[in-house]
Amino acid sequence: MNFLTKKIIKTFVRKTGILLVIVLGLLSIVGTGKEDEDDSNSAPTARIDSPSDSAVFQLDNEVTFTGSATDAEESSITGNALIWSSSVDGHIGAGTSFTTDSLSGGTHIITLTATDNRGLADSTSISITVNPATNTLPTATITSPATGRTFNDGDYIEFTGTGFDTEDQWLSGISLVWYSSKDGQLGTGNSVITNSLSGGTHTISLKATDSENTSNIATITVIIRNTGPTATISYPADGDTFSADQSIPLVGSGVDTEDGNLTGMSLRWTTSSGTIGYGTNITVDNLPVGENTINLIVTDKGGLADSDTITITVK
Repeated sequence: MNFLTKKIIKTFVRKTGILLVIVLGLLSIVGTGKEDEDDSNSAPTARIDSPSDSAVFQLDNEVTFTGSATDAEESSITGNALIWSSSVDGHIGAGTSFTTDSLSGGTHIITLTATDNRGLADSTSISITVNPATNTLPTATITSPATGRTFNDGDYIEFTGTGFDTEDQWLSGISLVWYSSKDGQLGTGNSVITNSLSGGTHTISLKATDSENTSNIATITVIIRNTGPTATISYPADGDTFSADQSIPLVGSGVDTEDGNLTGMSLRWTTSSGTIGYGTNITVDNLPVGENTINLIVTDKGGLADSDTITITVK
């Protein structure tokens, strides 16, 4: 390699090295353009202050909506971070308060959605009715079963009811919609029959809607007898022995006919001293020397519980 070639290479290395140092320095100052992840951010909580749920207004009347949101990280959420929408009219406003006289006639589900500056959101809803002055609101009536009835899982249940409107007379078909608080829409018409209600307590609603799109809702409560879960401790085995300085894994399961495999807070581990953890797999330290009774208690969504118990020895 001749002298001129060596000089060119040294000059290139020196200059590119300086350039690399400058670039790295700039990157350390301005960063990569990505903010560090903040796993501690919590979602806001939205609240509608007025109008009250189920309020009724005349068509073309002014309706004032007020609401707010609290957030652990932000002092206040205002403006376009608070969005109001109607199930009938779509977007209707923004901010902590606004007034409108342009709501369409009918029953509206009004939703306030609050979004914090990290993009987490919360929504809350109410129902209001905007009724033309010439219209009478319909009435809904559930005729059977009686409220409070109890059924076995898998029973066929027929729900019957009526809807009446002064202008439209007797309502039928899609003007009558049935809902369960646990399982969603059940069907339409004067009666629906189902044998697939999930276990637990259901609020059954019949919503009657007239030709002006105004609604009335009747409700009853029914109870579906729940099948209890099964708790199983799979490790350790009953009678196992461990040393005092050993961390002991506890593994178990909870299975329920209606809910499937139970997880998380549905599985509670206890000893004679109280609760020691939750979930399908935990590790316990510092059990007292001697015999220890370990319990796994599993609880399904309907509130029924089962337990499994083992005894282990710590030496």
